[in-house]
Amino acid sequence: MTQSSKLNQATSLVTVPWNAFVAAFMYYTLLASLALSGAQFGSVTVGVAYAAAPAAYAVALALRLVRGAAAWLKSNHAAGLTPAAHSHA
Repeated sequence: MTQSSKLNQATSLVTVPWNAFVAAFMYYTLLASLALSGAQFGSVTVGVAYAAAPAAYAVALALRLVRGAAAWLKSNHAAGLTPAAHSHA
């Protein structure tokens, strides 16, 4: 495996689809416009509102990792690389 393909795999793990980026941009623009309009919100509400997008991104990354690990385990199991196969060797 070449170095560039490892880099591509690493970047594809953390990339965000374009529509999700645009949605986050519009979301933060809405929050900024609400703040600039003088709307009064509590500090907890503001903190939760600004933390929502990074939390959603963290959930998406966790799902990617779980799916990747499941695919890796499935491929190892299909190839016969289970712990039981190693103990009989």
